[in-house]
Amino acid sequence: MYKSVQKYEDPRVHLKMLAHDLNHVYADKLKTLNTQVLVRIELDLGEYMNFLISNEGIREIQSDMQLENQISLSYKDFLRLMENKDRIVRYLMEGRVKVKGDIKAILDLFRKL
Repeated sequence: MYKSVQKYEDPRVHLKMLAHDLNHVYADKLKTLNTQVLVRIELDLGEYMNFLISNEGIREIQSDMQLENQISLSYKDFLRLMENKDRIVRYLMEGRVKVKGDIKAILDLFRKL
């Protein structure tokens, strides 16, 4: 599991650096993915950053692309999930993480990373 979760003043910079680091650390595992997942992270009221996770890696996308598998969560909850990925089930049950699409494929993705 990726443990280097540091706090930055600007969450946008932090998320971009985190995506870069995760691409480097999990490059081999990302290449084995057979599904794409759109991760929408809420920064402030109504402001989001979108990341596409696929076999090509993790990359930020600017548009509100619509994919079959999507997950939405707050920046704060995302950081907590990075610290302990086992929280995902509890967050799903509490409604803190919203999933659209194949929940099994999304959970499998988190298990791989």
